Amino acid sequence: MIKLRFRTIILVITLILMQSAAASANSAPTYWEGYPYSEVLLVDEASPIEVKREKLIFDYNSIRQEQFGFSPTAAVTAEYQMMNSSNADQRVQMAFSLVSSLAELSVKDLIVETDGSRVSYEVYPAMEAAEHKYDSDAHFRYGGFHISTAEYELPGFDLNQKAQLVRYRIKPAKEENLRFEVIFNADPKQTRLIGKNFNMASYTEGKGSSIGAGLYKDKEKVVEVLVLGEAIHLETEVLTEDGVKADPADFYFEEEVSSVDPRKYLMDEIHRDLRREITTAVDETQLLNLYLSRIWSDGLVAGYSLLDEALSASHEDRVITLLYSVDFPAGSERTIRVGYLTGGTMDRRETSSPQYHYTYLLSPAKHWKSFGELELEIRTPEKAPFVIESSLPLTLDGERRYITVLDGLPEDELLFTLYHKEQITSLDKVEKSLDGLRYVPFFIAMFWPFLLAGIILIIILLWSKKARIRN
Repeated sequence: MIKLRFRTIILVITLILMQSAAASANSAPTYWEGYPYSEVLLVDEASPIEVKREKLIFDYNSIRQEQFGFSPTAAVTAEYQMMNSSNADQRVQMAFSLVSSLAELSVKDLIVETDGSRVSYEVYPAMEAAEHKYDSDAHFRYGGFHISTAEYELPGFDLNQKAQLVRYRIKPAKEENLRFEVIFNADPKQTRLIGKNFNMASYTEGKGSSIGAGLYKDKEKVVEVLVLGEAIHLETEVLTEDGVKADPADFYFEEEVSSVDPRKYLMDEIHRDLRREITTAVDETQLLNLYLSRIWSDGLVAGYSLLDEALSASHEDRVITLLYSVDFPAGSERTIRVGYLTGGTMDRRETSSPQYHYTYLLSPAKHWKSFGELELEIRTPEKAPFVIESSLPLTLDGERRYITVLDGLPEDELLFTLYHKEQITSLDKVEKSLDGLRYVPFFIAMFWPFLLAGIILIIILLWSKKARIRN
């Protein structure tokens, strides 16, 4: 009976501690910065095209919310009335840049139209990831962009030549975990190795490198090594969890060597990693360039890179530029419409409830020959219906609708802030200063189970001692 009660009490203590662990799992950031979006950019600044009028709309009510992390999502449309002021036909190349990862890029939400008809465009992802700033004084800027249709070159390596592909199949024969390693010494100038399905790697200067993969009980593991350039000796080992060489009888091992087209091999992996709408929208050379640049930089020191790490580039935010052309007959006017989704910056540094900041770069429009009227409309979301700050004068026109009409392009960029009340009050700031007290119950909830468990254990010990005395 004593043992049964003791086990019951231990079970109760365990459940209490599990509840404590679960209570500590939820948290939210105080500041999460979004990226600005931009006007359509004229590629050839000598163009005679004039912008007669632009209507810019931020609509927070027409799409599913929370698509951009911690801020309300806006469907942004910019509609331009443009005119060719020359006496000659013009083919005008335009560009629009946004920030997104390839994995999260929503091609179906990108709109480029001329007079109501869709315009085909080319997508150019930047090879460098966008730097995300988390302080209020350093904000992201697009700057210039460089577009190239040439394939990224790996100095000293030719993707037109066949490469060696080594495929390993390994399967533990017993109910135990093992580790498979490929050991080599590669000169990065002569040989580059690309490992697939490996999840560990090490490099020791002067001694060489190894890449490894975990083997789990009786499950088969297939890993591959693509060798670019000069072939080298690859040594393999299968180790136990303690780092001791496993008995060959404890695992199944098969090695297969073949010759492959390295460009096709990498493109096949890219197509498997990305959604079809992305691989259809983005030119293959642009996709390949993105991953080749990562493979090259990862292997500069040790001569190897892991394919999974290179493919992770598709999940990094980067500037993505849409390039397209529009034909303007002499003296003609055309309507250009661009649409996309955007998020903003969530900011709870001064208030308990978040402020949401949005930035839209108007300055690229200064490159057109002239700019006429700008009409702005902001349809705010229910959770933050008020514009409490704006770099441009706004008028409330109906429920959750702010408008303005400007004659010409303003000097400043468009910045505005959404909030759940009409203004930030002193009480809001006081509530924020008291925010820390909200965590007192959290810490109590986190530590009281341990205190209670200690008290229960003391009671058990005292009760057991008295029981022994009675016996």
